[in-house]
Amino acid sequence: MRPRTHRPAAPILDQQGTPLTFNQVNCTVNRLAHGIAAAGIKKGDKAVLLMPNRLEFVLLWFRTDED
Repeated sequence: MRPRTHRPAAPILDQQGTPLTFNQVNCTVNRLAHGIAAAGIKKGDKAVLLMPNRLEFVLLWFRTDED
């Protein structure tokens, strides 16, 4: 995710009443990025994500939307 230097502790997402800060989301997205890379998926590859609307979907979308 692009760095957010203004207010990194400010909430940007809400998970069933629990606010998540930019720093929390950024750490999770980075872990997902490492997992995706470990699975052999790299920039330019096509992948499909089939799942219900959940927080994980948004986090994966953040990751795949980068670069």
